[in-house]
Amino acid sequence: MTLWGVASAASLIATTALAVYILARVPRTLTRLPFALLTAAFAMWDLGEAVVRLAPDASSGALLPWIRLQWVGIALTSGTFLHFALNFSSGRPLRSRPRLLPLTYGVSGVVAALVVATDWVVGGVVEGALGPVAAVGPAYPAAAVWYEAWFVVTIAILIRTYLRNRSAEVRRRVRGVVLVLAVAAVLASATEVFWPLYTSSPGNLGLSSIYMLAVAIGASISEIRFHFLEIPAVTERVRGPAPSTLGPGLATLFLSHTRDPAFEAFRDAVSTVPGLCLSGVHPAKLQERYGLERTPILWFTSATEGERAVRPRALEFEVLHTIARFMKDNPATVVLVDDVDLLVHLLGFDAVARFLHRVNNLATGRGSTALAAADPDALTEPQLALLRGLYDEVRESPPPVSFLEPVLPPGPGSVLLEGDPEAAFSLYESVAGGDRGVLVTTKNPVRLRRRGTAAERVVWVGAGGESGEGPAAIDLEAGHLATGMLRGVSRPVLYLADIEQLRLHAPFPRVLEFVKGLIDQVAIQRGVLLASVTPKGMGPTEVASLRRRFDRVREL
Repeated sequence: MTLWGVASAASLIATTALAVYILARVPRTLTRLPFALLTAAFAMWDLGEAVVRLAPDASSGALLPWIRLQWVGIALTSGTFLHFALNFSSGRPLRSRPRLLPLTYGVSGVVAALVVATDWVVGGVVEGALGPVAAVGPAYPAAAVWYEAWFVVTIAILIRTYLRNRSAEVRRRVRGVVLVLAVAAVLASATEVFWPLYTSSPGNLGLSSIYMLAVAIGASISEIRFHFLEIPAVTERVRGPAPSTLGPGLATLFLSHTRDPAFEAFRDAVSTVPGLCLSGVHPAKLQERYGLERTPILWFTSATEGERAVRPRALEFEVLHTIARFMKDNPATVVLVDDVDLLVHLLGFDAVARFLHRVNNLATGRGSTALAAADPDALTEPQLALLRGLYDEVRESPPPVSFLEPVLPPGPGSVLLEGDPEAAFSLYESVAGGDRGVLVTTKNPVRLRRRGTAAERVVWVGAGGESGEGPAAIDLEAGHLATGMLRGVSRPVLYLADIEQLRLHAPFPRVLEFVKGLIDQVAIQRGVLLASVTPKGMGPTEVASLRRRFDRVREL
């Protein structure tokens, strides 16, 4: 037994454990089959090397079958790795492109056959620098060049996937995978594949177990990051004779200042067919208001981690793949994408339009119904014109009629107070008290204390980076400080003062994300959020998008 034998055995155990874990965790990804085949090739490679390294004193005749097993695993690695890359980059299984199968596994099949049936690639067993290795045969140089060509193509496909993807989130996640796999492949080529060709060594160096472990980790990371969310297909309980007004298989866009038209149509539809909802509103609010007791809701939020809490920047990543899988597994369903205007401000219009276009095409192909909802005032005219063109039907609702309602909600919720900031602050002081209130402001707390403000918890938001006890940057510390204070308060009352002043310290998308994060955190703790804004201090589309984030909007 040698140290390298222990390393090979450890690599075998670790690679197998990773494979079992990943296959159990994400059993239905497009890369599941090639990942399983790739780890099987790694296992053959590591098993053969481990046996040879753990029994260095055995005879050449006893070691040769294990050497051949090791090299069959090496041969299969080229094809399975290429298979993995093709599925990874295209989003389609290789079986849907049968003409590529011979090309993908051609080298693996030829080299594996030569390894098992002849001495042309593996001619025997010799003592290498780190233990017994294969003595290369006369056909080894040609086989090595072929083998390496397939690896070069594989790495090129992975790099091309990274460079061509326009989603910053996807590029961020793919970057580490491509780097690990590329570095491992280059090093393995230098010390294993070509080592006998440019040195006097009769065989490879024998560091493959280390490289294979690195490649297995890289592939495992990709499997974890490219997983789908598990979404059940259920229908709501029928609440009355309200047949759906939606055309099956059609894409419908709802343009309204409230969510009611889209969600009422969605609720009627999911009483007969399964549905999936995507929204920036806390799921509990949607369930209570629209009776969505069973329908799965994906919540766009950065305030928490959870099974169905997804970050908006994952739109072209987990979210799109989750919708695709849901429609594939459950034809004739209905999918609602709410808060389109929020996604536009956070991600950019082009990315959101591409996402909606793909969702509509997926729905058409599976006989499903795609819905989207947005506030028309929160988008520009060119954006609205392009969105209308993506849908088969556009339903526009007039502004709602305002009835006399109390300013504050009877329970948890968020209220945007427009107009007099002094009246808004007085309202906050009247309901918060000294133990529940959290104040977020752009003003120096010293100024507030001089006015006699009794709030104990104050988050001072500014540009950040100032010396001494300066303000927290809105896109860095401020959100963490505010949510940290909220977590220590039961049913908190948070007041966000003068939202228009935040525009002095950050662009509107960051301001919107910051405001929504506070709304989400307060909703998690079933508290109340009050916010004041002077509408004339912001652009009309910005004000409209802010209004849609709140449960109520009141003028003071």
